[in-house]
Amino acid sequence: MKPLIILFFLMLSLVGFSQDKTKLRILTSVGIMGGESEARPVYQLGAGLAFGRYYLGAGFGQDRYKFKSLPLFGDFRIDLGVKRLLFTYINAGYNFSEKISEEFTWQQTSFSQSGGAYFDGGLGYRIVLGKKNKLLLSAGYSRKDFSLTRTFKTICTTGNCPDAVFQYKYNLGRISTKISWELW
Repeated sequence: MKPLIILFFLMLSLVGFSQDKTKLRILTSVGIMGGESEARPVYQLGAGLAFGRYYLGAGFGQDRYKFKSLPLFGDFRIDLGVKRLLFTYINAGYNFSEKISEEFTWQQTSFSQSGGAYFDGGLGYRIVLGKKNKLLLSAGYSRKDFSLTRTFKTICTTGNCPDAVFQYKYNLGRISTKISWELW
């Protein structure tokens, strides 16, 4: 959390020394991700700098699709069209897994989980609400990687038997729809 706070204040100080065309943008998003599993909500918060048509920032959020996770990502956007109402975006980073409460059976000896890559990209439309407020509607494709490892004792009559290790890797691709509030 500390790196995000430091990054935010660094970007804020850059705005003070930058040209007139460089602006700070803060994005708050709520959305739904759906795929083979039940559709679940996603929440994101990000900040960055806009340089003309281009935006570069960083963000974090909570993703509740299939397994709860906390994505930390870089955000890149390009405004399209003369009025810059259309945009395309790419978020890429790492997906930290939230702890799953695991009930052990008498044979299970260990359980571990880990996150993985995070990606979200798509197209959107910007609705101007005022000079500094905009509502963003976007749709795209998102993917998060996640893995679980379970280890079980095996029973055998010869003595020292190897443990049975089961590793599950999830590459969760899903469709995303988000509504965002952009302040700058």
